[in-house]
Amino acid sequence: MNPYKILNINSNVTKADIILSVTTAMRARKYSADKIARAQKELLNPISKAAHDFIQFLDIEPFLKAIDLTPPKQTPSRAIERLSLFDEKM
Repeated sequence: MNPYKILNINSNVTKADIILSVTTAMRARKYSADKIARAQKELLNPISKAAHDFIQFLDIEPFLKAIDLTPPKQTPSRAIERLSLFDEKM
């Protein structure tokens, strides 16, 4: 969930701007009231707002497109041989 996208604001907003954007988002009815309320709660909490600011600062989309997330093919493993090099001589 991207609260900035839901409320249609940028990260440099005040509390008054957040509350104003909530009323605008409710009128637009693009998102449910529950999602809008959660977005408001996330952005009014200073700790979660800082976390969202950090996440929005990092644009990881290009990296997600560049890497292959499919699991590697399973190759049959060879039997493990026991080395007697370190066995104590009895």
